[in-house]
Amino acid sequence: MEEDVFSNFLTKRYNDQLQWFEAKAAAQKRRYHALQTSVVVISSSLPVLVTTVPVHMNWITATASVLLAIGTALLKMLHLPEAWINYRDTAQCLRQEQSWMEFQTGVYAEIEPPAARKKFVDRVEDILSKESGNWRSTALAPLPNASTISNTAYGAPPYRQQQPQPRGDRQGSYGQQQQQPRGDRQGGNGQPQPQHPQASVGGQDVDLGNV
Repeated sequence: MEEDVFSNFLTKRYNDQLQWFEAKAAAQKRRYHALQTSVVVISSSLPVLVTTVPVHMNWITATASVLLAIGTALLKMLHLPEAWINYRDTAQCLRQEQSWMEFQTGVYAEIEPPAARKKFVDRVEDILSKESGNWRSTALAPLPNASTISNTAYGAPPYRQQQPQPRGDRQGSYGQQQQQPRGDRQGGNGQPQPQHPQASVGGQDVDLGNV
């Protein structure tokens, strides 16, 4: 790669992207710390408000609860810590590539300047492409539902709907009805009990086993 083309790439592409990622990382860090601090302060103050605020001023407690729910939802919706880490990591990778090339270390050791410049451009574009994929996956992440937001705001675990379990007294492992043993014909070990002989005397059945 020619030196003038490489200089143009550094000025219009590399330096511009590096400054953008560093600025975005700093901005996302400030937003995340401010919002997280607000959520911590409100959640810590809410029990005190509930016990000390008079009844005729319950609107203060209600307002604090609403702000807590909104702040918790924004933390999950905006993905501030993930964006901050992604931007900072991309900026550090770009600076590392520049340091390796300037000092001819790492992947640029023992490589001629034209080949090194081309390799630098390819690796920088690869870093930017990976960051774009990370941003897309973070932006398309599912948003929390209302129950998850409210439970998380008050420190409760998310609600999970339980699946109905089959009843063991009526269904087996394949959902088929099981036949229950009859106590009048089977003993405790499941063996059939012997039947006593009977005879008919005067139109009535007589159990000969008790005679």
